[in-house]
Amino acid sequence: MSATETATTLRIFVVQDAREDFESIESELHRTGLSFRSTRIDAPEALSREFDREPPHLVLCDHRRTRIDGFSVLETVRARSRTLPFIVVTGELPEAQMAEAFTRGVDDLVLKHRLDELGPAVHRALRLSEARRQLAEAEEERDRLRAELEEWRFRHRRTPTLLPICADCKKIRDPQNEWIQLESYLHDHFNLRFSHGLCHDCGKTFCADDR
Repeated sequence: MSATETATTLRIFVVQDAREDFESIESELHRTGLSFRSTRIDAPEALSREFDREPPHLVLCDHRRTRIDGFSVLETVRARSRTLPFIVVTGELPEAQMAEAFTRGVDDLVLKHRLDELGPAVHRALRLSEARRQLAEAEEERDRLRAELEEWRFRHRRTPTLLPICADCKKIRDPQNEWIQLESYLHDHFNLRFSHGLCHDCGKTFCADDR
């Protein structure tokens, strides 16, 4: 379910141990004008329970390795949805861990002392999620049409046509039991025309006979 297809109110999971940080994130989201309902997640079992009750449009997750590990949360989210926007909102983070976060599938990362960047990050992530959803639907439709085509081909396989041909002069015998030139048969039945030239081997033979 994409945010653009739902009502204007977004459902947001905020995976955060500290209530004061959760409230700061809520305050910043309100400041940007987003219409949303947020749920604070502070335990792994709560994440699964809330997912089952009502899946979110967006997940904001701290990266501190305290009660909930950020990468574990990401794995849980990606197991349920490959397109759901996932943004890390955390304190200072080493560059190597930032790179690892993006490698694992995080859509964006916002530092807590720069929460003014959260609103734009949310909008980018939602647009990315919608693009992913549309791509997934297009790929699913492509695969469905491909399967239908293969099934049609299987059901409509034609029995090979037996065509009587003279083993020597290569004339074709038509349904009226007349023997006609191969070129004439192909022209009459398949609208094929021919340019009469010589292949390399026949050309050498022709030139030798000419001498």
